[in-house]
Amino acid sequence: MNLRRNTAYGAIGFVVPTVVLLVTYPIVLRHLGPQAMGLWLLAGTVSGSLAFLEFGVSTATTKLLAERAAGGDPREAADVVATSLAFYGVLGALGSIAFLLLAPVLGRWTGVGPSLEPVAVRVIRIVAIQFIPAYAIGVFASVFKGLHRFSGSTLLGSLHAVLSWGGAVAGLELGGLDVVGVAWIGLAATLGVFVLSAGLAWRLAREAGIDLLRGRPRRRALRAMLRFGVFMAVNGVAGVLMQQVQAWVVAAFLGAGAVTVFTTALQVTAKINGLMGAMFEPMMPVAAALTGRPTPAGVRSLRVAYGKAMTGSLVLSLGGAATLYLVAPWVIALWLRSGIDGEVSTIIRILCAGLAVNGITPVAYHLVNGIGRPGANTAFMVAGSVLFYGLVAVAWASGLTLEKFAVALSVTFVLNGLAYLAFSELVVWRRWLAPLAEAPP
Repeated sequence: MNLRRNTAYGAIGFVVPTVVLLVTYPIVLRHLGPQAMGLWLLAGTVSGSLAFLEFGVSTATTKLLAERAAGGDPREAADVVATSLAFYGVLGALGSIAFLLLAPVLGRWTGVGPSLEPVAVRVIRIVAIQFIPAYAIGVFASVFKGLHRFSGSTLLGSLHAVLSWGGAVAGLELGGLDVVGVAWIGLAATLGVFVLSAGLAWRLAREAGIDLLRGRPRRRALRAMLRFGVFMAVNGVAGVLMQQVQAWVVAAFLGAGAVTVFTTALQVTAKINGLMGAMFEPMMPVAAALTGRPTPAGVRSLRVAYGKAMTGSLVLSLGGAATLYLVAPWVIALWLRSGIDGEVSTIIRILCAGLAVNGITPVAYHLVNGIGRPGANTAFMVAGSVLFYGLVAVAWASGLTLEKFAVALSVTFVLNGLAYLAFSELVVWRRWLAPLAEAPP
């Protein structure tokens, strides 16, 4: 395994989709307009919400596969993947059925108005069809991550972004499509990446001595995933509240146009945290492999890598947030060239402080998951959700605005992020890991 190489691939896997988004987003916005764009973004939260409510099996797949592969047990490793695919197949089918049935209700909640509600229903139903293949892509990406080959997951994520957003631009520019046509392009992109990801994951696993075709869903593998994933499931609920439900709250109180403003601003500022998460996700399978064979030298080596990663994330996160705050009005005006430029810039500046602090936390987050202590991450995510919606309730009592909504989110990130970083130093390293590093060889 090569942590530095995988960190680089994690960064590339973040940068490529980000560049694709930056290039295509204003084009899609100009063609669709704020209302239809807000509808498309809301539809995307449908699949995003279910992706968070997956009981942590995706993260558990990466962790358990890394452990089984490091322990020289290829059959168990294949069973982990087969169990994960079976689990997500059932979950995806249930999710698709649920959202296909709930589409009329969700269409009314989008805030697009009666004239566009039938279009909203169609878009939501198209997105719902993607659940099973999208989940399977996540499983195959976990195969690459668990086998310390982040180049594969980088390829899948980058290709999906190019096909989805690039395809949307092509359809709008050349085919004169509307938001429904854009949704169909997204479905086609997901299906194409699913087929490719299955073939590449099978080949990589075979090179590692793991025959995925011999894997079978096993109850013991599922129990191991759920033991780890029960905390990740709560993380998922908190993640939905913090990331997906936000857009629906904005839509309900401020309209679909406000969703476009807020989501656009969040898309930009969240890149600070997203880059850190993508770069340092390799910390998780490395820490997971260590837990299978803990040694003082291994823990000390992990501590060195952790210190370097934290230093890098601190510099990049704070520097990126400060730069974005200074150049936001100019960059957004040059990028969007839309009537919402000023509103988006205002929200970005409010969010910069919170996301600068939050951008430092992914290194510790992946480490804690890797050593098998996801409950700690769960506690902080739940606390963050409670704090955020408490602040939103206070703002609502005095008249909720988009600016107040953004302030609540930024304050939550600052307070919760600082508390989490202190916990990582004082508890994770000094109480959980430091004793192992000090033990005699």
